[in-house]
Amino acid sequence: MLSSNPLVKIFRSFDKAYLDFQTNEPIYIPEIKIGGHDNVSIRNANDNISALLNDNITWYAEKFYLPSFPDNNSVVADILIRDLSGNSRNITSNSIVFDNTLDNLTAITIHSTNELRIDNGTGQTILNYFAKKDDNVSITFLSNETINILNVKFDNENFDNTSANIINTSGNNWLFTYTVGDNKSHVGDSPTPFEITYTDLAGNDNVTITSTTNNSFIYLDNIPPTIDNLSIISSNRNNKWAKSGDSILVSYYMNERIKNNSLRCWNAPSFSSSNACSDAAVNMFGDDNSSTLATIQNILDNGSVNDQDYVASRVFQTSTPITKQDGDNVSFQIILEDYAGNQLMITHDNLTDSNVKYDDQIPSLITLEIDSDNVNSATENVTPDNQLAKPNDNLTLSLVVPELVEFLNLEFLSDNVTDNLSTSDNLSFSFLRQMFDADTARNFYNADCTAPFNRQTGCMIRFDIEAIDFAGNISTHDENNTTDNSTVKYDAIHPSTPFVSFQTDNCNPYAGKVGDNATLSVRANEPVYIPSIITHYLNLPDNFTISNGDIALTPDSLSVPGDLNSFEEFKTSRIFQATDHQSNTLVGADPINFYTYFTDPAGNEFSFNSTTDNTS
Repeated sequence: MLSSNPLVKIFRSFDKAYLDFQTNEPIYIPEIKIGGHDNVSIRNANDNISALLNDNITWYAEKFYLPSFPDNNSVVADILIRDLSGNSRNITSNSIVFDNTLDNLTAITIHSTNELRIDNGTGQTILNYFAKKDDNVSITFLSNETINILNVKFDNENFDNTSANIINTSGNNWLFTYTVGDNKSHVGDSPTPFEITYTDLAGNDNVTITSTTNNSFIYLDNIPPTIDNLSIISSNRNNKWAKSGDSILVSYYMNERIKNNSLRCWNAPSFSSSNACSDAAVNMFGDDNSSTLATIQNILDNGSVNDQDYVASRVFQTSTPITKQDGDNVSFQIILEDYAGNQLMITHDNLTDSNVKYDDQIPSLITLEIDSDNVNSATENVTPDNQLAKPNDNLTLSLVVPELVEFLNLEFLSDNVTDNLSTSDNLSFSFLRQMFDADTARNFYNADCTAPFNRQTGCMIRFDIEAIDFAGNISTHDENNTTDNSTVKYDAIHPSTPFVSFQTDNCNPYAGKVGDNATLSVRANEPVYIPSIITHYLNLPDNFTISNGDIALTPDSLSVPGDLNSFEEFKTSRIFQATDHQSNTLVGADPINFYTYFTDPAGNEFSFNSTTDNTS
């Protein structure tokens, strides 16, 4: 028994099973069944095509097998022969195999040597595999009969049965291996396709397998991820600025899923144990924090984690300011891997919008000066810390900020006068204020006028300045923080004279003769500005003055001193001369009148005429 199949002893549907034999004597036409099937074609010939012999000795029989015939591992021919005398005999041929079915492969699995394996959601675990360059991919499968692998197609690469990538490891166990090379350009969005095309020894129609039996998949990914969106903000009210204590937040949205510590990474080479995968490493630079590493959060997408959207944050702080005055751009570096392990480094250079400036410097004023146009202060060329002012004098406050600021607030004598600041460059500012008598009603001239100041001699001009830069750093300044130590004392109260005495050194102090000295003694309620003193001694046509050198002015340096050149007490004196006018040359004497004018150091005026305190 043979078949028309090339394997001869194994055949399939549409093949013929046949036999030929000879007898030692003529016989009647034999009765033959092949594989139990009737309707066997029988010829008295050597084969199915040659001429009939008509010798009744040489016989040929065949059966055409249909696809509906069942498999049969032992196809034999059952032959009944009878000679012409009627003697009979049963003969059974050798057996051959009818294989009409190509069985499916079993235990088809795919995996790789990549560390990341995740559950594909089918109730089993670690059945989603990934592979990048140099990772090894393996497809294992089992056949229940001897087969011929015709071709394995993996990601559009074909491997025929001569390829070393296809191995029959033992019996009917098969292994296909593949090492990922540079020529792959997939991003791991969908499973990598494969096809296994095979047939059995009988040559039953080829079958192509395209899926695993355990729902395992593999994702080839040889391309580093790319940024879909990258931005940086801060927790500051101005989210493109940050000060010490603010958080910097870097958000990045990637074109594919990124490895993070919620996933499991398996340990080579056995891959029998796993650890949490590593998060991306995000480092932010610009402060003096001992750690630059940021905390990473996976952002939910409609309540689900998609592993593409992340935000990294870190609190910036400096113990000692290190930035430029107006801050420095925050720099950062992100090193991450996609699921397959392709690495990408992202830096601040990849930003498409503006960066965040970290500013740890307070906007402390470079210049803060106050000036008065008081005449006496100018005349005496006083140092900035000894300036005076009186009503109608003008005060000028000048200040320079070290950087552009968002807010600059000025309170002057308890009034908010921010809107009255003038500037041409938003760095240098000035404020002009004329002083008035009514200013004595303000707090600075009352409750806030404390020692060493008093209302009579003057009170310090007070102001408060608050500068706030765009990061929110605040500097505060007041009249005690001027950069040139300048201050202004405002005196709006005129002086008075609680003591005035006009006497001579005659034995009768209320009379004088030629050669006697007439002295006017004055004590004011505050120090008197000595250069301001004007005194006249008057007697009809006589008008003697200090300015003409007729009268001597003597400040009492032992009395209470004050600002500028001032003392609380002074004397003016003149010696009577024979040439002095006398209206009555016979008897009696002429009264001597006087007039005195002076100011306090600020310039507040006071004068009196021939008036004493009734002691002279």
